[in-house]
Amino acid sequence: GSPGGFGTSPRMGVARVEGEPVPDKGLSEHGVWISRAAFTPEECRKIVDTFVDKCSSGLHEDSRADMGVKRINRPDVGGAVRASGEFDWIYERVLERAREVAGDAPWGFDIDLLAPQTFRSHVEFDLLHEFQKGYFFDFHIDAKPNDNTQRSINVNVMLSPREDYTGGGLQVGAAQINAEQGDLYFYPAAFPHKVHDVTGGVRHTLVIATKADGAAQVAAKVEDLRTAYWQAALNNHQALENGYAKRASVEDGAAKLLWIQGEFLDSAGYTDAADRLFA
Repeated sequence: GSPGGFGTSPRMGVARVEGEPVPDKGLSEHGVWISRAAFTPEECRKIVDTFVDKCSSGLHEDSRADMGVKRINRPDVGGAVRASGEFDWIYERVLERAREVAGDAPWGFDIDLLAPQTFRSHVEFDLLHEFQKGYFFDFHIDAKPNDNTQRSINVNVMLSPREDYTGGGLQVGAAQINAEQGDLYFYPAAFPHKVHDVTGGVRHTLVIATKADGAAQVAAKVEDLRTAYWQAALNNHQALENGYAKRASVEDGAAKLLWIQGEFLDSAGYTDAADRLFA
């Protein structure tokens, strides 16, 4: 998730075909790492309450149906709550679980060097996402080459119990993520991802957008790590197009996937390849 999101081009239909369910052990092959029950139901409610109490100034509905998004954002504007230390207990849990299950994720920094206070330097923003009935976020990416950001891994916590909403599954690339309340999951911001239409109830998630630059970035490895990050993203784009998109007609959203991949290639300097996709 992101405040804007690249690839929010005209919706071009909706990709109704869902991704393949993938067992937890196989998710890392799709660029997703998951830690089950990382937060208790009470802690999930505490996170929601904190954003409702402390982050009302940034509350807004992002409704651009023609661009493939309808959601409610409640960001920590200016990082004020983060700077106060009120999110440090969340960061501590994130770091603990990330070291257990996502140490090989392409963070772009050394998570073993971080404490909650120094992890703050690697957070671009913290955001409470709310999706009500009829809300969605079609395929998009949150980072692409030469975008002048250092976005790396999206950290999400599912805050709502499954009985509170229907639909609303997260898909990263071709993998469908079956997230229950309290689950913590990680995936690269540059991988195509979407929230399928919510058909009932309300779905809340915490989004922590991390960036490579900060206290634990290893300067000597920056260029190599970013190159590997973009290559992994390109591979994911192509796997999605080769597998998932071939099971969906152009009317069902395959054109949207090609458009996003074309934008990615164009930003990486592969103009000819991008032109072929845009054609």
